[in-house]
Amino acid sequence: VVVARKIRLIPAEDSRKEAIKTVQALNSVGCKRFYYKYCATFDSTPQGNIGPIAEAMMEELNGVPILIGSNSREGTLYTEGKDQDQPHYKLWNSGLAREMLCGGDPDPYLAALKAKYPDASPGKFHELIWTDMFRRTVTETARITAEAGIGVWLYRFDKSANLPQYKNYGATHAAEMAYMFNTFDNPKSHAREFHDRNDKNVRSVARDWSTTIASFMKFGQPSVKSIESWPAYNGKEENCLIIDDDFKVSQHVDSSHQKLWASC
Repeated sequence: VVVARKIRLIPAEDSRKEAIKTVQALNSVGCKRFYYKYCATFDSTPQGNIGPIAEAMMEELNGVPILIGSNSREGTLYTEGKDQDQPHYKLWNSGLAREMLCGGDPDPYLAALKAKYPDASPGKFHELIWTDMFRRTVTETARITAEAGIGVWLYRFDKSANLPQYKNYGATHAAEMAYMFNTFDNPKSHAREFHDRNDKNVRSVARDWSTTIASFMKFGQPSVKSIESWPAYNGKEENCLIIDDDFKVSQHVDSSHQKLWASC
């Protein structure tokens, strides 16, 4: 069952109520697993509603397993992988950072980010902020969920785009979607793809990842065919599945940027 709701742009409290109604309706018809797909954090309300929706769903369900992640270069979708400055970057940099910090002062974070990447071009700097915004959202969700004693599995999609028109994009925003739904195996698919569907490795990774998603939806615990195990996230080890040409589990992959986020 797929339910699409227009609740990312409405007031947070209204979005909570609508999310709860949706969960209750799905519960009433016997749904056992729930997958909350959110996107476009940049056009959420200033007060934020993505987090409150997730919290409302977990409260209503009395704890639901979560599989969550982001891509290693989310921001290139918004810079097209280019270094050049754009008139809106300065204003958006502050706005995106404030959104990421849940309304906090963005200046200390921006200064710390600049100090870490002193040679970053204006385009690269803007890209980094976009990527951090997505990444902090998913890692905070993982941390809070784990602390509540609920199973949560964190991933990072690192597989760089290999179509010529996207050669500078890396693992950009939304590139993982074709893998999640394995559109590469569907000759009639009109989904946007950043990877060559004729590439054997692309198709192999897509099959494994889409199977992992289906396993999680069915059993509440993901199982990756090509690795022995994918441990749940916890605050001590911070396990994270890295998706690239193959799959591997790493630990503390976000530690350097967590220090930047904590500088605020």
